[in-house]
Amino acid sequence: MSFLSDKQNWQTHQNYPQLIRPPDRRFGDIHVYLVGPFPPSEGCTYLFTIIDRFTRWPEAVPIQNTEASTCARALFRNWKARFGVPDSITSDQGSQFTSSLWRELHNVLGCSPKHTTAYHPQSNDMVERFHRSLKAALKARLLGPGWMDELPIVLLGIRSTWKEDIDAAPALLTYGTNLRMSGDFFPSTSAESISPGSVFVRDLQENFRKLSPLTPVHHGTAKTYLPRDLMSAEQVYVRHDAHRGPLVRPYDEPFKVLCRSNKHFDILRHNKPTRVSIDRLKPAYSADPKFPPTTVQPPAQAPHPHAQAPRVDDNAGGGTISDTQSSTRSGRNIKRPIRYRTILSARSF
Repeated sequence: MSFLSDKQNWQTHQNYPQLIRPPDRRFGDIHVYLVGPFPPSEGCTYLFTIIDRFTRWPEAVPIQNTEASTCARALFRNWKARFGVPDSITSDQGSQFTSSLWRELHNVLGCSPKHTTAYHPQSNDMVERFHRSLKAALKARLLGPGWMDELPIVLLGIRSTWKEDIDAAPALLTYGTNLRMSGDFFPSTSAESISPGSVFVRDLQENFRKLSPLTPVHHGTAKTYLPRDLMSAEQVYVRHDAHRGPLVRPYDEPFKVLCRSNKHFDILRHNKPTRVSIDRLKPAYSADPKFPPTTVQPPAQAPHPHAQAPRVDDNAGGGTISDTQSSTRSGRNIKRPIRYRTILSARSF
């Protein structure tokens, strides 16, 4: 039991993903994040990114710093004024998104904040994938430090790109039609062939009512693993995902579980509740569940059952067998050389 307790925080396990509920309307669930720092361009070094989970419509707002007031101003000016107030805003646990100013902004707008757990970017996957495409497109077009000049055309391309998982382009789900691009193969419909205004508006509204979110396609068949006793464990180990040295244990000491759900646990860490994804947890086993497992010193080596007791040697002048012979740990008798016997006999007198 002591061996298992000492080795628990060295063993790792697989993750346990959970699907996110699809949105039920446009611009209801949005994700926000920060990208940078970039080389200075027109005084800006960061991008405040926003993406809608239903339409996949992205926004990238250049900002000069990452202060909470700057992020709140970028969200208010570039999203609320165009698409209204969302139901929820998903972000990580950065200082900008956990500040009192950010909480007050949610209270004023009337939306609920959602924070991902630490070292778990999969919870904010929508905006993370957008960042990958955004950076790759900027690198492909950028010839100098002026990335601000290339940002609009990059966003136009991302918004007009057809996405297989939703079977549409973000612009189509947002505006009801695809955006006209330079170099289109097929010309757009002329203004004379469009139906009268009332009919056009009625058809447009009907098409928008028929829009429904499609369940995203999840690629890959990686096997998942969830420890059997995790949902009933009173204490858990937390995987140390930050940079660690070569001899640092991959799991931190066990922590008490305050409450649990299907995807995250609330644990008592540093005398305050902390929410952690179950992908970083595994149960801590102990003989006494009230106390964390500790390293136990191994018991003293017991004598071998075949070891013989010292006996009297008649040829050694009344000395014991320990003067001439000794037993190894495995019970094998060894005989000392004569020169060592003389020294031992002299010491006995």
